[in-house]
Amino acid sequence: MKARFVFLIILSIFSQSCKEQEDETMINNELLGHWRLNSLIFKHDDSVKSYPDTLDKDVLIEFTDSLVINLIGYCNVGKASYFLKDNYLTIDKVSLTEKACPYSGGYWEEHLYKLSNVTSFELIEEEFKLHTNLDVDFVFIKED
Repeated sequence: MKARFVFLIILSIFSQSCKEQEDETMINNELLGHWRLNSLIFKHDDSVKSYPDTLDKDVLIEFTDSLVINLIGYCNVGKASYFLKDNYLTIDKVSLTEKACPYSGGYWEEHLYKLSNVTSFELIEEEFKLHTNLDVDFVFIKED
């Protein structure tokens, strides 16, 4: 009887582990690809600043299956690493080239450095929100 009980516990733990791994794989697959910065949410005054339609180049991030995020700023590019575990996303080692940008474009890409402060995320259909422990959160939209 004890052996059966122990077997059921081990089977339950294994099933849960497989389910969590499937969930992580599903979320990771949904993240893969290009995401266009749509807006920034400033927490200190509850304001939202949308990326202007007047700028001729978007700010993008691209999640790859090699746990690298390609950063495509207004005039600079870079990389970061990411780790996804138990529905928590950690972004680390954010780096960008340092070319001088026109102020309007540079303003938007300078926030990419804050990606290393992500504490949680929401992925709802084509919208990807990254919450940070700083004054700003990100809203990205999936690119085709």
